[in-house]
Amino acid sequence: MVKVGIVGHRNLKAECISHYKQQVQKLLILLKEKHQDVLLYSALAEGADRLAVEVGRGLMIDYIAVLPMKAESYRLDFTGDSASEFDSYLIDASTILEMQWLSTSDRDIQYEVAGRYIADVCEVLIALWDGEQSYLRGGTSEIVNYFLQRKNATLHHLLVGRG
Repeated sequence: MVKVGIVGHRNLKAECISHYKQQVQKLLILLKEKHQDVLLYSALAEGADRLAVEVGRGLMIDYIAVLPMKAESYRLDFTGDSASEFDSYLIDASTILEMQWLSTSDRDIQYEVAGRYIADVCEVLIALWDGEQSYLRGGTSEIVNYFLQRKNATLHHLLVGRG
Protein backbone atom coordinates (compact mmCIF):
# COMPACT_ATOMS: atom_id res chain seq x y z
CA MET A 1 0.00 0.00 0.00
CA VAL A 2 1.14 3.52 -0.75
CA LYS A 3 -0.05 6.49 1.27
CA VAL A 4 -0.62 9.57 -0.87
CA GLY A 5 -1.07 13.05 0.55
CA ILE A 6 -2.91 15.85 -1.20
CA VAL A 7 -2.04 19.53 -0.85
CA GLY A 8 -2.82 22.51 -2.99
CA HIS A 9 -4.63 25.72 -3.53
CA ARG A 10 -8.27 26.33 -2.71
CA ASN A 11 -8.86 28.76 -5.55
CA LEU A 12 -8.01 26.75 -8.65
CA LYS A 13 -8.65 28.38 -12.01
CA ALA A 14 -12.21 27.25 -12.85
CA GLU A 15 -11.65 26.78 -16.58
CA CYS A 16 -8.78 24.37 -15.85
CA ILE A 17 -10.54 22.06 -13.36
CA SER A 18 -11.27 19.38 -15.96
CA HIS A 19 -7.60 19.31 -17.00
CA TYR A 20 -6.44 19.08 -13.38
CA LYS A 21 -8.82 16.19 -12.75
CA GLN A 22 -7.42 14.34 -15.77
CA GLN A 23 -3.86 14.86 -14.53
CA VAL A 24 -4.67 13.63 -11.02
CA GLN A 25 -6.54 10.66 -12.47
CA LYS A 26 -3.56 9.63 -14.62
CA LEU A 27 -1.27 9.88 -11.62
CA LEU A 28 -3.55 7.89 -9.32
CA ILE A 29 -4.00 5.18 -11.96
CA LEU A 30 -0.21 4.87 -12.27
CA LEU A 31 0.12 4.64 -8.50
CA LYS A 32 -2.58 1.95 -8.35
CA GLU A 33 -0.84 -0.05 -11.07
CA LYS A 34 2.48 0.17 -9.24
CA HIS A 35 1.28 -0.35 -5.66
CA GLN A 36 -2.20 -1.90 -6.09
CA ASP A 37 -3.48 -0.31 -2.89
CA VAL A 38 -3.56 3.47 -2.60
CA LEU A 39 -4.81 5.44 0.38
CA LEU A 40 -5.33 9.19 0.11
CA TYR A 41 -4.87 11.70 2.92
CA SER A 42 -6.66 15.02 2.50
CA ALA A 43 -7.75 17.96 4.62
CA LEU A 44 -10.91 18.22 2.46
CA ALA A 45 -10.50 21.93 1.87
CA GLU A 46 -12.08 23.47 -1.20
CA GLY A 47 -10.11 23.25 -4.42
CA ALA A 48 -7.20 20.84 -4.72
CA ASP A 49 -8.04 18.67 -1.70
CA ARG A 50 -11.56 17.91 -2.81
CA LEU A 51 -10.65 17.63 -6.48
CA ALA A 52 -8.15 14.85 -5.73
CA VAL A 53 -10.54 13.04 -3.38
CA GLU A 54 -13.32 13.23 -5.98
CA VAL A 55 -11.03 11.67 -8.58
CA GLY A 56 -9.88 9.05 -6.08
CA ARG A 57 -13.45 8.12 -5.19
CA GLY A 58 -14.12 7.55 -8.89
CA LEU A 59 -11.21 5.09 -8.90
CA MET A 60 -12.46 3.36 -5.73
CA ILE A 61 -9.58 4.75 -3.64
CA ASP A 62 -10.26 5.21 0.06
CA TYR A 63 -9.28 8.39 1.84
CA ILE A 64 -8.57 9.63 5.31
CA ALA A 65 -9.81 13.08 6.24
CA VAL A 66 -7.12 14.96 8.18
CA LEU A 67 -8.93 17.93 9.64
CA PRO A 68 -7.00 20.84 11.14
CA MET A 69 -9.53 21.10 13.97
CA LYS A 70 -12.81 19.53 15.07
CA ALA A 71 -15.15 19.02 12.13
CA GLU A 72 -17.77 21.39 13.53
CA SER A 73 -15.26 24.23 13.73
CA TYR A 74 -13.65 23.46 10.38
CA ARG A 75 -17.06 23.41 8.69
CA LEU A 76 -17.38 27.13 9.53
CA ASP A 77 -14.68 27.79 6.90
CA PHE A 78 -17.18 26.78 4.22
CA THR A 79 -20.50 28.29 3.20
CA GLY A 80 -23.54 27.14 1.25
CA ASP A 81 -22.89 24.35 -1.22
CA SER A 82 -19.29 24.07 -0.09
CA ALA A 83 -20.35 23.25 3.47
CA SER A 84 -22.77 20.58 2.20
CA GLU A 85 -20.06 19.19 -0.05
CA PHE A 86 -17.67 19.05 2.93
CA ASP A 87 -20.28 17.06 4.87
CA SER A 88 -20.64 14.52 2.05
CA TYR A 89 -16.88 14.05 1.78
CA LEU A 90 -16.65 13.63 5.53
CA ILE A 91 -19.33 10.93 5.52
CA ASP A 92 -17.47 8.93 2.86
CA ALA A 93 -14.05 9.14 4.52
CA SER A 94 -12.72 5.80 5.74
CA THR A 95 -11.27 7.57 8.80
CA ILE A 96 -11.55 11.09 10.20
CA LEU A 97 -8.57 12.48 12.10
CA GLU A 98 -9.17 15.76 13.90
CA MET A 99 -6.15 17.70 15.09
CA GLN A 100 -8.26 18.62 18.13
CA TRP A 101 -5.47 18.15 20.64
CA LEU A 102 -4.03 21.53 19.71
CA SER A 103 -4.43 24.12 22.44
CA THR A 104 -4.29 27.05 20.03
CA SER A 105 -7.07 28.91 18.30
CA ASP A 106 -4.67 30.17 15.60
CA ARG A 107 -6.13 28.62 12.46
CA ASP A 108 -2.87 28.99 10.50
CA ILE A 109 -1.06 26.85 13.08
CA GLN A 110 -3.87 24.31 12.93
CA TYR A 111 -3.64 24.15 9.12
CA GLU A 112 0.13 23.80 9.38
CA VAL A 113 -0.15 20.88 11.80
CA ALA A 114 -2.64 19.08 9.55
CA GLY A 115 -0.46 19.66 6.48
CA ARG A 116 2.67 18.47 8.25
CA TYR A 117 0.83 15.39 9.51
CA ILE A 118 -0.12 14.53 5.93
CA ALA A 119 3.47 15.12 4.79
CA ASP A 120 4.82 12.95 7.63
CA VAL A 121 2.63 9.89 7.05
CA CYS A 122 2.65 9.79 3.25
CA GLU A 123 5.30 8.38 0.93
CA VAL A 124 3.95 10.38 -2.00
CA LEU A 125 2.68 13.94 -2.05
CA ILE A 126 0.55 15.34 -4.86
CA ALA A 127 0.74 19.13 -4.89
CA LEU A 128 -1.64 21.14 -7.04
CA TRP A 129 0.47 24.23 -6.65
CA ASP A 130 1.29 27.35 -8.65
CA GLY A 131 4.98 27.02 -7.70
CA GLU A 132 5.07 30.35 -5.86
CA GLN A 133 6.82 30.52 -2.48
CA SER A 134 4.24 32.30 -0.35
CA TYR A 135 5.77 31.65 3.08
CA LEU A 136 2.28 31.50 4.57
CA ARG A 137 2.09 29.35 7.66
CA GLY A 138 0.34 26.12 6.73
CA GLY A 139 0.23 27.12 3.05
CA THR A 140 0.91 24.85 0.11
CA SER A 141 4.50 25.99 -0.45
CA GLU A 142 5.39 25.50 3.20
CA ILE A 143 4.03 21.95 3.26
CA VAL A 144 5.76 21.08 -0.03
CA ASN A 145 9.09 22.40 1.30
CA TYR A 146 8.60 20.52 4.56
CA PHE A 147 7.85 17.28 2.68
CA LEU A 148 10.93 17.66 0.46
CA GLN A 149 13.21 17.71 3.52
CA ARG A 150 12.52 14.01 3.93
CA LYS A 151 14.64 11.34 2.36
CA ASN A 152 12.88 9.19 -0.21
CA ALA A 153 10.11 11.75 -0.64
CA THR A 154 8.23 11.50 -3.92
CA LEU A 155 6.58 14.74 -4.93
CA HIS A 156 4.24 15.01 -7.89
CA HIS A 157 3.86 18.70 -8.61
CA LEU A 158 0.96 19.59 -10.87
CA LEU A 159 1.42 23.20 -11.90
CA VAL A 160 -1.88 25.02 -11.51
CA GLY A 161 -3.32 28.43 -12.11
CA ARG A 162 -5.30 30.20 -9.45
CA GLY A 163 -8.63 31.90 -9.95
